[in-house]
Amino acid sequence: MLLSQKTIRLLIVFFFLISLCFSLGAEYVFNIKPCILCLYLRYIYVVILIAAGIFYFYPKRFIFLIKLVLILAAISLSAYHLGVEQHWWEGPSVCSGGTVNSTQLQGLTNDEKAQRLLEHFQGKPPTQCNQVNWRIIGVSVTIWNTILLIFLFIGIGVLWNRQKISTE
Repeated sequence: MLLSQKTIRLLIVFFFLISLCFSLGAEYVFNIKPCILCLYLRYIYVVILIAAGIFYFYPKRFIFLIKLVLILAAISLSAYHLGVEQHWWEGPSVCSGGTVNSTQLQGLTNDEKAQRLLEHFQGKPPTQCNQVNWRIIGVSVTIWNTILLIFLFIGIGVLWNRQKISTE
């Protein structure tokens, strides 16, 4: 066995912690603003990080399965975002830019509507999900994120199968 079960669990915690730090650093240090899909993915990452942290100290099958389902949700959202970014399909109207119409304002509070209209008229539309605004080695971060999540999911499955990760 190359890595202990505890080390594998700790690496998973660090993966999501580093990913969150990376995205927050990009936003606050390099001023790369996230789109709404990026923000939704961050929320999922926070929940996965909490589940992975709990699993580190309390390795039970139920928590492990919750963590895997959350990672699948992150993969799904990331793949959806990738499709929007690559123009394979249309994303939500709130992050596709253009004009502000009544459907984009539905469900928002009056303050949120006013803020959205103010940003639009000031020329500061929300970051668009269908545009690549951050690349690493010429590849969109959305692509990197999707690939890493898929490999992480497969890796967890392989390690669990090979090493029978303790999940009572």
